[in-house]
Amino acid sequence: RVSADAMSSLADEYKPIDRDQFRPLYYYLALLVFVFPWTFWWIPSFRSPFQDRTEGRMRFFPLAWFALTFLFLSAWPMRHERYLVPLLPAAGLMCAVYLRGVFREPARQGYPAKSLRVFWWIALIVSVVVPAWIAMDPALLAAGVIEEAKFSEVSPLLCLLGGLSLVALSWFGLRRRDLPLRPSHFVPVAIWAILLTTLAYHSYSLADHQHYPWRANAERFARAVGNTPVYYLHDPQLDRPRDPEMGLKIYSRKIIRRATREQWEQIQSQGHPFYILVPDRSVLPKSAREIHNDLGEVTDDESTWRLLEFKPASAS
Repeated sequence: RVSADAMSSLADEYKPIDRDQFRPLYYYLALLVFVFPWTFWWIPSFRSPFQDRTEGRMRFFPLAWFALTFLFLSAWPMRHERYLVPLLPAAGLMCAVYLRGVFREPARQGYPAKSLRVFWWIALIVSVVVPAWIAMDPALLAAGVIEEAKFSEVSPLLCLLGGLSLVALSWFGLRRRDLPLRPSHFVPVAIWAILLTTLAYHSYSLADHQHYPWRANAERFARAVGNTPVYYLHDPQLDRPRDPEMGLKIYSRKIIRRATREQWEQIQSQGHPFYILVPDRSVLPKSAREIHNDLGEVTDDESTWRLLEFKPASAS
């Protein structure tokens, strides 16, 4: 039942067409940043299955997975960075297949060895710039240099320790020049990426723009409805039909399903208690007669709803 509700909620989420997200196909070049630091070895992985014939046909699997998923995502004109997430596992496998072939054939290690050294120089610069930026972000906001702090509430000591760890890893990678390349050459790359993303995303999550001001209200809403099914009344006849804002759904951890006036009879015929969010009690359909309790207002960052509890006659 929960799985069916989740799939229905997901389908409702992607039904509307937002023309502001209509973007050209090259917008997905952002994937080059998403796969960093493995970008250097992911790009040549596109031709690797055609060069290495020792793995059998399964060597084409990661490339086929990536290509089919990318074609599916590209067919829809609404394009957003988060839509690229399903591509990342396939991209990781492509990179792994390429590097395994490189480890097995030292004659192919010219480009991977040079690109590894280029990466460590870039990593050294990033290891200094990113922790410094995180530490200075609140000061830049106070000085009026930036309009919104992307990072905040991060201890300077944490930034210092994180920066020193990243610099040490980068320096270790630059100092290591032994050949042929082995998997151990790329273990520090993975550790560096984990440390950097952990520091950056932890700092980003603490920023003021990540604080949902109606979180306490969303949590009260969740306690009020408990495990009872929750709907919201969607009336396309209104000038501006509303849906609950995403923050309310996230912080309440509830699946809030859409219900039109036409679906109301079906919901009531189930014979179970349920809750409904409505813009105003005056918009309730005529079939919604048995209001058991008006629990007051529920506010998200876009609008105010009334939360009503319904107990059909069969459940009274």
